[in-house]
Amino acid sequence: LSIKASLLDPKNSLSSWLGEDCCSWKGVKCSKKTGHVFKLKVTGISTDDCLHIDQNELGGEISYSLVNLQRLRYLDLSCNNFNGAKIPEFLGSMRNLRHLDLSHTMLNMGGYPHKLGT
Repeated sequence: LSIKASLLDPKNSLSSWLGEDCCSWKGVKCSKKTGHVFKLKVTGISTDDCLHIDQNELGGEISYSLVNLQRLRYLDLSCNNFNGAKIPEFLGSMRNLRHLDLSHTMLNMGGYPHKLGT
């Protein structure tokens, strides 16, 4: 819920993110064996056309709380509007992350965490 709290959600896209059972929330996939979150897909729009992102998509900040998802392998935040914010350094410390999609997020792509991709 702290991840949701850091985001601006004008379309109420995260309306299913209520209660303690995060595995039932839209965009969240958990391991049936362990119950750990391994996939988080929080895209702004459902179409393939991300070129028309507006202020109605998710925004705000990418929460440091993501590091608590130690088994997270897949993170997709594409097609959202983070309004020129820098890519968070902590993403580079998420050792199990294998897929990261930050395309069309309006993030500042001038630099990226040096640990990302190693």
